[in-house]
Amino acid sequence: PVLAALAALALGSCGTPGPGAADGGGPDGNRVPDGSLVPDGSFMPDADTAGGLPHKGDFLTNPSCSWGTTFYPTASASERATCRAAIRSRGYTHIYLSVTSDTHDFYGNASGFVGLLEELVNDGIRPVVWLTSDTGVWKDRPIADIQSDLSAFIPQVDGLVASYCLGIEIDEYWTVSEAGVIANHLHSLSSKLVAAHQLSGQWNYCESGWCDYMILQYPFDQSESFVIDMTTQAIAALGKPVVAGEYNLNQPESVSVRLGDAAVFAGAAGFGNGGTP
Repeated sequence: PVLAALAALALGSCGTPGPGAADGGGPDGNRVPDGSLVPDGSFMPDADTAGGLPHKGDFLTNPSCSWGTTFYPTASASERATCRAAIRSRGYTHIYLSVTSDTHDFYGNASGFVGLLEELVNDGIRPVVWLTSDTGVWKDRPIADIQSDLSAFIPQVDGLVASYCLGIEIDEYWTVSEAGVIANHLHSLSSKLVAAHQLSGQWNYCESGWCDYMILQYPFDQSESFVIDMTTQAIAALGKPVVAGEYNLNQPESVSVRLGDAAVFAGAAGFGNGGTP
């Protein structure tokens, strides 16, 4: 009961969607924060798109948008429309999607990825773009080749991106040094925030200067008190924003909301796996 009361205090603490979140409006009409035109000219994201925080989404237990960061890039047009409607009906504002995995690769098709971002932004949804999933071969390429791909790709999509994450569980395949080289190259191409995401309970990569915020993965099937404690520890250790990114996979969506609310109560900069917007 005490934890439920604490979580209840956190309701709404992520803030409410701004004037452009769902109504297609905004003081600058059809321009994104860097001044460029949204391709079809119909939606202006909120000013906080430049910073991209706090996150409000669910990339694992929203039944219309499951499969993690690979869902949206591989879904059909009708599946994507259903997903966007489900995001908006929950009051969520963010979606996680990866550029490449073992089932898709948009590094050679930037225009196709722009099309995905356009439909999200035009529905008031802020895309958090992950350079890679933890599957596929792109992440294993030489660092120089990865940098070359980013140089060609990022300038074409950047105006529609809320923020970036280097990849899913980057400590599985990149060293701290390699991640730093890739992230610093990304920073040279974009002024958007760049996040780290690691294996469960880890956040040391985000101690590096390139990391603007952490998308924290928690062990699954834990309590609200556990989530509160780990969130508090990560924030204290990093001194940077920490998004509660991943904490429920197999339990009902309502469990995701409770855990996300607990993380926000502890100071998380929003949630990526369900919560109260």
